[in-house]
Amino acid sequence: MRIRRFELRNLTAFLAELGIADVPKVSFSALESYQRHQYHHRKADGTPLSFRTQSHRLVAVKLLFSWLVRQGRLGFDPAAAIELPKVERRLPEATLSAEEAEAVLAGPDVTTPLGLRDRVLLEVFYSSALRRSELIRLRLADIDGARGTVFVRQGKGARDRYVPIGERAVAWARRYVEEVRPRLAKYPDAGVLFLSASGEPMCAEWLTRTVRAYVKAGAPAKKGSCHLLGTQRPPSCSTVGPTCATWLNTWDMRTLNRPRSTLAFRSKNSEPCTGPRTRPGSNPPSFGTKRAPARSGASPLRLATRPRVTRVRVR
Repeated sequence: MRIRRFELRNLTAFLAELGIADVPKVSFSALESYQRHQYHHRKADGTPLSFRTQSHRLVAVKLLFSWLVRQGRLGFDPAAAIELPKVERRLPEATLSAEEAEAVLAGPDVTTPLGLRDRVLLEVFYSSALRRSELIRLRLADIDGARGTVFVRQGKGARDRYVPIGERAVAWARRYVEEVRPRLAKYPDAGVLFLSASGEPMCAEWLTRTVRAYVKAGAPAKKGSCHLLGTQRPPSCSTVGPTCATWLNTWDMRTLNRPRSTLAFRSKNSEPCTGPRTRPGSNPPSFGTKRAPARSGASPLRLATRPRVTRVRVR
C-alpha cells in the first residue's frame, strides 16, 4: 500500500501542474502526458526510469481509475487505453559461489529458536528455489520428505505444482517442526509452516530484509536478497539439495506440473511412484523417510516424450 500511495502521489503532483484538481476532469490526453513525463524523467544521477518502474507507476494509475469506474464514481475509464511499456527480463547480476552459499546458510544462530527457524527458511529457500510469496505460504503437510518434494499452492499463474527439495533441507525442516514451531504456534493454529515470533504468518517484506541481512553477512561482496538466494545451484545435491536448475537433467518438469490426480515422477536413481491422491492439507506432516505405498491398481505414468512426426513432401 505504501508503494501504491507513492506512485499515485507522483500522478497527483503531475496533474496539479496541469491545473487538474478534480478526478472527473482527468482525460486520456492528461494520462498520456503523464506517461511521456515518466519516460523522459531523469533520476538524481541522470539515469532514466527503467521500464519496470514506469510500468509499476502506470499500473497503479490504471487500477485506480478502474476501481473508480466499478464504484460508480466515473462514467468511463480514461486510463483504459494506456499501453504499458514492455518490461525487460534480466538475469541476476550476482551469483553466490559454493563457499559463499554455505556461509550465508550458516549465518543464523541455531542455538536459539528464532535462529533455527531462520536456518530452515534459508535451507528450504536455497534447496527448492521457491518464490518469496510461495515460501511464506507453505503449510505443514506441503513438504513430503519421503518423495523429496514440496507442494506449492497457487503459485505463479494461480497454479499448483510440485518442486524437488533436498534431504538436508528436509532434515532441518523436521527439526524445526519438532523443536521450535510448537513454541511459536498459538491457538487456533492455521497450519502455516513458518511462523513469526508472535505466532503469526510471516510478512514478505520481513523475509526480504532478513535474507538480505544474512546475504550481506555471509557474502559481503554480493548484493541481493530472496531472488539471489533462490536462483543458486547448490554444489552438491547430496549435501545441500537440488534447485530447479539442478533437477532439469533428472526430472521431467512437465510431469511435475501435471494435475495432482495424475502426478507421477521419476528420477535416474529411483523407481517411479504415483503422487498423492488427497490434498496435503488433510494429511499429517510427512517428514518421514519411508515412501508411501502406491494405491492398488494404479500404474505409474511414463515420462512425457515428444511424439515422432513423419514429414511427407507433397509435390
